[in-house]
Amino acid sequence: MVSLADCNREITDLMLIIKAEIKMLRAGKFKSIHQSALLKAEKIKSLTSVLKTIEVGSGAQHYKSHLAPRLARLKNLSIENGLLLRGIANGVKSVQERILVLENKEAQVGAYGRRGKALSFEEEAAASEKTL
Repeated sequence: MVSLADCNREITDLMLIIKAEIKMLRAGKFKSIHQSALLKAEKIKSLTSVLKTIEVGSGAQHYKSHLAPRLARLKNLSIENGLLLRGIANGVKSVQERILVLENKEAQVGAYGRRGKALSFEEEAAASEKTL
């Protein structure tokens, strides 16, 4: 049978990993995200395994009353972590889109075709070939 201490240890370990990841993300240190994700996945499996061994009955209420606040805190940390990760992913996507726009602007020659579209070096060369 699993003890309350076992459950608390697993929750604490997972919370420490998530807190460290949040701190890392806020500092802009993204090198260890993959390693952190692997550690989180491993600890989630361990916690799930421990929580599954709690037997249903009067003892379960004892566990629930002691673990509920800690699990709520873990949930809040997980939500915060997810929001940070989502924000970073959106930021990276935005930067990629901006880079594509800048790459395209760099290729433009400052002239416009018959339909008002900006011409790039390649389009200008193709247009001059057609007119000859």
